[in-house]
Amino acid sequence: MNVLNKVKCLAVISIFLFFIGCQTDDFENTLLEDMATVPDEREPNENEGITNEEELEAGSITLYNVAGSVLTKTTDFSVSAELREEQQATDKHQKIWNLVLQFVPESYLTKINQFVIYSGEIGESAGYVFPTTKDLSQWRLGIAIDVAYEGGFNAGGELAHTIVHELGHIITLDELQLDATVEEADCSNYFPGEGCAKPEAYINGLYDQFWADIWTDFQRAEDDDEKLDAFYNRYQERYVTPYASTNPGEDIAEVFAAMVFNDTFLTSSSKAGQKVQFLFGQPELFALREHMRNTKVSTRKQHVLSKQSSHKGSMQRTGISFKGCGTKKRK
Repeated sequence: MNVLNKVKCLAVISIFLFFIGCQTDDFENTLLEDMATVPDEREPNENEGITNEEELEAGSITLYNVAGSVLTKTTDFSVSAELREEQQATDKHQKIWNLVLQFVPESYLTKINQFVIYSGEIGESAGYVFPTTKDLSQWRLGIAIDVAYEGGFNAGGELAHTIVHELGHIITLDELQLDATVEEADCSNYFPGEGCAKPEAYINGLYDQFWADIWTDFQRAEDDDEKLDAFYNRYQERYVTPYASTNPGEDIAEVFAAMVFNDTFLTSSSKAGQKVQFLFGQPELFALREHMRNTKVSTRKQHVLSKQSSHKGSMQRTGISFKGCGTKKRK
């Protein structure tokens, strides 16, 4: 083959390879574009909880899954060097969980499928609960490790009170008490945020008897700390603690804790006493009280928050996209 023919041959081959390469690039680009525009056809899980991750995970240290009474670590969150020691202290995590087990009957443990250890200094609370499923049948329980060990483990019965308060949220806001499928606009009963209270719900009874007549006053005050303090001072005899005046959800949790720990309200004629007596008359809650009072754990009779800190920084429970219901950390 002469030189001219060789050049012609090489030219043809080069053009052919160039054409094939362009076709391949076009095909790959088209394929990638098509893949990018394919919608996610995964069927939504109706029991997936809605979460605002930034709000929910603020201060989180370690997350555990709960199966019965057993914890299984799933996540060590990225934490500061200061909190790393608390993260590694899994024996302290277990000690907190063991106290939970002493207070929460086995039949109620099935409602808790996650347990988180977090920093109360960052989260500005001693504990919280949060629904992990849309139907409100499963919940996360969070406990602030720094608050739990402040002054010594369960000093003054503070941790015990927090656990009981948080269980009070779960048993008054779960799927047996609320209908999560009913929107606020369609709810004819009290609407705490997670769903519409059923007519026989404990929180609906509390609202009807002790909040409905002052609800307009509360709505004028609920978004302003100073006005909330003034609201509490005006209706102080209705509340077992200042924090209870935050909203009906925190009220019923504080009343439940008072029913467990403080017998003085059982003979009180005040509105606060009547609330405790209202819960005392519910067979389920009375049985829980008896179980909790049989624990050999240091507890305190009454949970008291200073008026200054009773509302400051409290979490607004406007739905399950926020960090649920909590116990305010004392300052």
